[in-house]
Amino acid sequence: MESWRDMMCEELQWLPVEEWEHLTFDFKNHKKHDVYRELMRAFNKKWTRFRSVKEMARFLANYSNIAENEDFDIRTETIRHNLNRQMKYIT
Repeated sequence: MESWRDMMCEELQWLPVEEWEHLTFDFKNHKKHDVYRELMRAFNKKWTRFRSVKEMARFLANYSNIAENEDFDIRTETIRHNLNRQMKYIT
């Protein structure tokens, strides 16, 4: 889980997953699919407060910079699609 935590801004890096409110990622030297994969790993192991991938995608669309589209629904769908795509790599 260290790779995606390294991409978060400094003040959020050590915050427990349950206390996330707004996530800011720095993608300069990292790949987004690594973040999606690690987030799905956390979801799969039930380390997050989310009960569904859709709920997690809505949270990330609202409170993170992981997707850049301005339309909320498209941003949510993009995130949900990318999260689901990473599921095959963690199971």
